[in-house]
Amino acid sequence: MENIKPKNVEEEIITLIRDYLCNLPDGKVYKDSIYNIENKIKNKKQHTDAPIEEHIEGMIMAMLTAERPWKYIDNSEMKDKINKAFKDYDAEALINADPEILEQDIRDIKAGNRRISQQTKALKHNIKNLQTYEEENESIDKLYMNIGSSYKVAKFIDKNFKEIGIPLACEYLANMGYDIPKPDSHLRRLFGSKRLGYSKKEKATIKEVFDIIDDFSAKLSTGENPMYRKSIDYLLWLYCAKGYGEVCGENADCEKCVIKDFCNKGKEKAE
Repeated sequence: MENIKPKNVEEEIITLIRDYLCNLPDGKVYKDSIYNIENKIKNKKQHTDAPIEEHIEGMIMAMLTAERPWKYIDNSEMKDKINKAFKDYDAEALINADPEILEQDIRDIKAGNRRISQQTKALKHNIKNLQTYEEENESIDKLYMNIGSSYKVAKFIDKNFKEIGIPLACEYLANMGYDIPKPDSHLRRLFGSKRLGYSKKEKATIKEVFDIIDDFSAKLSTGENPMYRKSIDYLLWLYCAKGYGEVCGENADCEKCVIKDFCNKGKEKAE
């Protein structure tokens, strides 16, 4: 079959990265993960209201990604241990749990991070918020959908929850099936002035990451075949993250980079 030439720079960047990742030893795992992400988004569009237990799980799993490589936690065996430590996400059980015991249980299975003490203490506040949202709006998802754009929902969570800034709010929402990117350090650096140059700042702002991913999605989508923002985000994150692609992380490996023709750092090294 004849290869179709990408229509624009954004499509070429994503095509090159996707092909590179799919040819790695873990390429099938990455493809399956993207398939699962897209199915979760499609399912969310059809079944919008999730029970509070799923929201608690999505929130906690997002919190555990803070300030640590995700590779160690990203497997079914570890997730089963996390589920047990957090009492299968039963709201009342977690509200009444001793935060110090929760913290120790998570440390014992080596799923903690630098903020785990503060995070377990924040759970009671956050879960009570979720209970209130569910009681006052029929479901938590109805509230989020009434707020507006995914960026506005992330800002709402940042304002009203403890130990969850906008990047972790995005991770939580993505865990729930919302089509939302996570503007973490990898994407902010990648879109910054010293890499792909979509921002004039060395690190793109959080809002810029949302806008850039929106633009990618618009340029890569066709009427019947949307390119989800989370899929784009995930591919770019995989390309950068430790334990995964490890190409364009903090210490970029420009020698094996497949998008260096579009990158200011790659051009500097070439000169």
